[in-house]
Amino acid sequence: MSPSIGISIGSLPSGYIRLRSGNNIYYRANDVYYIQQGDEYVVVEEPAGELVAVEYEQIATSSAPALVIPTAGQSPEEIDQDRYLCHFDARELSSYDPSLPAESSVEQREQYYEKFAECLSQKDYVLQ
Repeated sequence: MSPSIGISIGSLPSGYIRLRSGNNIYYRANDVYYIQQGDEYVVVEEPAGELVAVEYEQIATSSAPALVIPTAGQSPEEIDQDRYLCHFDARELSSYDPSLPAESSVEQREQYYEKFAECLSQKDYVLQ
């Protein structure tokens, strides 16, 4: 039995994946779709349109971090939130989004990963 639309949960079930539809990020686990609202995840209907898997740490250049290690006891939810916020900021500053197929310059990719790494470092993560 699937949870009802509109039900909120504090953390996502294990094995979830991130998906993008337009400008929206969805999470899917066990054929149930969620969106993040604050610190909660809300069950929603299956999004209409094309869904694209989102990888926040795609290795596109040698300057991309391969491993993000929390050093201040961050919870899995905090790690996901911090990674997303840093991705969003780096994307805005560099005009490059590694989760979308698009032409970009090497400089844009390097600037993205530099800003992404800088943001995570400020949030108490070690990048390797």
